[in-house]
Amino acid sequence: MRHELKRLTGGHTYESWIQPSCSCGWLGRKEYAHNDYQHSNVREQEAEHAMGVVLKETTGEDQS
Repeated sequence: MRHELKRLTGGHTYESWIQPSCSCGWLGRKEYAHNDYQHSNVREQEAEHAMGVVLKETTGEDQS
């Protein structure tokens, strides 16, 4: 399965948010603009998802 990451966005001003998502159906948690680490947290979630995908592929676990 091919994994393509996208970032969903919404809200306004300090309540705007970014939510990482993947073509496999995975949705990360929303990170809000009032959080100083918004972008770092989104990148961390995406990296953790990617690492989980790699582990599943190398160990042969079911990807569902």
